[in-house]
Amino acid sequence: MTRFRGWCGIPYERDALQLIPESFPVDGNAKYVGYPDMNLFKEEFELDLDDESYEQIHVPDFGFGRQGRFIHDFKANKTGIIDFTSKRCFVMPLDRNHVLPPRTVFDLVKKMWMGYYNIDTEVVRETMRVVYPPVEDYDSLGMYIAKDCINYPTYRLERVYTPELRKRSVDAQNQEQIQLVEFAGKKIIQYVITDPHEDSQQ
Repeated sequence: MTRFRGWCGIPYERDALQLIPESFPVDGNAKYVGYPDMNLFKEEFELDLDDESYEQIHVPDFGFGRQGRFIHDFKANKTGIIDFTSKRCFVMPLDRNHVLPPRTVFDLVKKMWMGYYNIDTEVVRETMRVVYPPVEDYDSLGMYIAKDCINYPTYRLERVYTPELRKRSVDAQNQEQIQLVEFAGKKIIQYVITDPHEDSQQ
């Protein structure tokens, strides 16, 4: 299998990401990747360039004090998210509108290394809800996600189209929501994951 492993700094506008604290990581090697005047967050890629069956994207710090990894399985048509902070996995359908195939992502990474500025890094916010009970049949998740999530409690996610507006402080929202950020080829996706079980304990 032909695989690519490497990292890249992804440019972003701080104001476009909601609730990003000032500690959101700025890549010290900004000039190397060709964005000397922009904020960058670092992503580490593992791409299957042979049959394009999967890609993994590791973000050392999402900017919300969390570390995690995205696994996109193009054969199972699913995305897995490992949240190392809560020691849980989340699974949802693969969004092919924003998650581009490995070879396409590889071409974009090379362009960013060369200093291209026309990469689509508009921020899109997606609100997701944790579905209970946890997954029991890991084989149904696909080979790649099952391999990485087998040692973690794993939950499916469903999209929330009309999230309820609740009067809570910013601190309370941070405690009840898991926020993750990923660039997988087209736009920066900011996931906000709500857990109804945690809400019911408030």
